[in-house]
Amino acid sequence: MLLGQRRAAETRAARRETLAIVLDSGVGVVAVCLVSLLMGRAIRRLDASVAGQRAAEAALQEVNQGLERQVAERTAELRRQSDLMNSIFDTVTDGVIVCDRDLKYTHVNRAGKEIGGVDREQLTVAQVAGGLTLRTARDAPPLPLEQWPLARSARRIVR
Repeated sequence: MLLGQRRAAETRAARRETLAIVLDSGVGVVAVCLVSLLMGRAIRRLDASVAGQRAAEAALQEVNQGLERQVAERTAELRRQSDLMNSIFDTVTDGVIVCDRDLKYTHVNRAGKEIGGVDREQLTVAQVAGGLTLRTARDAPPLPLEQWPLARSARRIVR
């Protein structure tokens, strides 16, 4: 608002100065008045443009704050769901080992640690598989890691 008031005062001062010059010289009155009129219109348009930009910035800031609130709410909900899932996994008496698409452990419950000797600090299935052998039958040759059910299901998820 102060910017608009300052420009209006500058415009009035410029008009008075222009009128003083015109009255002193007596020549080009129409031209000077026309220039003064055009300058006034240009300043009003500029003020309107600045006001429009400020309104757009305020609206954008309001939308941004709303989005930030939504992100915070959804992040909190995701954290609650994750905590619930982890507490369920930890209380199950069967071993539960959860991996991501890259076969990196994301969760190992207590029973999984006790049964398989697996710890989440062992970052990948390959690290654990180094000490394990998986066979389809007693006499069958060991399965390579990419044939393990966990690896096959991870490949299906990626597709």
